[in-house]
Amino acid sequence: MKYFIILLILMSVGFATTFPIDVKDCKVKHGRVELTGWHNQQRATGIHGALDIPCERGTAIKSVKNGKVIAKGYMYPRYVRGKWVDNYGNYLMIQDEDGFTWIYGHLETTEVNKGDRVREGQFIARAGSTGLVYSNGAPRIATHLHIEKQDQRGRKINISVELGRAVKSFIPDQWSNWAFTLRK
Repeated sequence: MKYFIILLILMSVGFATTFPIDVKDCKVKHGRVELTGWHNQQRATGIHGALDIPCERGTAIKSVKNGKVIAKGYMYPRYVRGKWVDNYGNYLMIQDEDGFTWIYGHLETTEVNKGDRVREGQFIARAGSTGLVYSNGAPRIATHLHIEKQDQRGRKINISVELGRAVKSFIPDQWSNWAFTLRK
């Protein structure tokens, strides 16, 4: 039984990723990391397929996985067929070792370049409010990190549980405006 428990602990650590912002730099209220946007949130412009983690301008952003920077730049928001597209502002796209693409949006600055290899937990950018920034579905200036994960076909993947494991002392809570609930 003892070895089984050790195996479970090792397995849970192996599936965790690094949370992109130090929790001390997140807005935490009532033991929860606050979100201004979550996966599958209904917005006036459609379904949001990412997490928006509010933080102060200039907050250090870390890579959640080992990978390679496949794109870096600025996307100017465009209004197409009744919805906003290309609204990341300053962004980074990092392809992890499993072939998934992680997109970090609304950045103030980036610290890595296209083609660079990054390590999990490495400082890669600073949070900002570039592009078309939403907060709770309404456009306004609000500094936060937009982070999403896409598969090889460009489909957005819900990362709540994955990032929840990364925080370890927090568990996912997708039925409220909060990202993670402090475990008692």
